[in-house]
Formats: sequence, C-alpha cells, structure tokens
Amino acid sequence: MVDFLVRASIPAIVFTVFAIARRYLPARSARAFGTAYSIDELSSHFAFTQWLVNAGMLAIGTVIALTPPPPPGDPSTRKQKPKKKKGREEG
Repeated sequence: MVDFLVRASIPAIVFTVFAIARRYLPARSARAFGTAYSIDELSSHFAFTQWLVNAGMLAIGTVIALTPPPPPGDPSTRKQKPKKKKGREEG
C-alpha cells in the first residue's frame, strides 16, 4: 500500500515542481530571441549558472569516487532469479 502511494505521488510532485518553476521562472518574450549576443555577453550573463553546474558536477563526481563498492557477498549485488508466474503453466 505504501509503495503504491509513493509511486502515485510522483506525478503530483513533478506537476508541482513544474508549476512552481513556471510561476517563478517565466519564459522570456519572443522578441528577445531575435537579438544576437556575443560569447562574452553570454558568458558574463550565465557566469553563476556555469559555476553552479561545474560545482554540481564536481560534487557528484566526488561522491561517486568516494563511495566504496559493495562487498562481494552483498545480497544487493547478486542476480535475482526470475519469479515464476502463478497460474497456468505452459508446456
């Protein structure tokens, strides 16, 4: 039952995130797309975003590198046998 509630709440959470993003990060006017920008202007405009993405990639890479692999006998690393279907067996 709890598993169903968790799975059912995912679309609601995604919808809420998109609604909040649409509210606080509205799309720009179509007139702004006709303007040509230089690389320097774009780099200065998105400097914080570039820093944030680079820091995030570094953090994720560090976490992956420092996470030890599971031990060889760990049950989560074993392949699971496929479950037999209940009901009529085909022969």
